[in-house]
Amino acid sequence: MTAPTPPSAPSFPTARVLAALGTALAPLVALAVAAPAIRTPPLYAAALSFTTAALAIVLHTARAPLSKLATPSFALRLAPPGLLFGLLGSLVVSRLAPHSALFEVLSSALNSAGVLLLGTSAGALVGWRVLHAGHLTAVALASSAADLWSVLAPEGVTHHVVAAAVEQRDPAFLRLLTVSAAVPPDRTGEPAIGLGDVAFCALYLAVVTKHGASRSRATAALALGLALAGAATFALRRALPA
Repeated sequence: MTAPTPPSAPSFPTARVLAALGTALAPLVALAVAAPAIRTPPLYAAALSFTTAALAIVLHTARAPLSKLATPSFALRLAPPGLLFGLLGSLVVSRLAPHSALFEVLSSALNSAGVLLLGTSAGALVGWRVLHAGHLTAVALASSAADLWSVLAPEGVTHHVVAAAVEQRDPAFLRLLTVSAAVPPDRTGEPAIGLGDVAFCALYLAVVTKHGASRSRATAALALGLALAGAATFALRRALPA
C-alpha cells in the first residue's frame, strides 16, 4: 500500500508578477525616454508626470495576482526585491544619473518598481482579509483622515518627510517612498504618488476581487480618484494625499 502523496505547495506566480510590473513600468520608461523632446509649459509637464505615475499604479494593481499576493509567505517574498529595487534606484543609480541618460531612466524605473511591489503586496495582504465589501467605506474614511493629517498637519509624518527633502534639496529618501516619473524635458524621475496610495489601490481591488464585484468598474473608479486628486493638487498648488 503506497502512502498518499502530500499536496504540493502552491507556486509563486513569478510570470504574472513580472508581467504586471513590466506593464506598469512601460509608460514610466516611455515618458523618461521621450521627455527631452516634449516641450510644454511646466504645469502641463507636471500634470503629464502625475498622470503617467497614476497610470502605472492602476495598471500594476489591476494586473497583479492579488489573490496570490494575499498569502503572507508570498507577500513577504516580494519585500526583499522591492526594498532592493527602491534602494538601488533612489540611493545608488540616481547618483550616476546626471552622467548618463540610461542611468536617469534606470533610476526612476528601479525606484518605481520597488514601490509598486511593496505597496501592492501590502495592500493585497490587508484587503484580502476584509470580511465584507461594505467595510471599505470605513476604511476609506479612516485612511483619508489619517492621510490628510499626515500631509497637511505640521506634526504629520509625511509633512516632515517632504519638508526635510525640500530643505536638503535631495529627494532620494522621498523617491524611496513614491512612484517617480519624469517631468519633461528632464528625464530624472521626480516623486509623484506615494507608497500608501499604491497600497490602498491594491487593497480596494483585493476586496473587490475577493467578494466578486466588478474589477473593471473598481479600476475605473481608482483611475478617476487619482485623476481628481491630481487635479486638486495642481489647482491648489500643493501636495495632497491621493
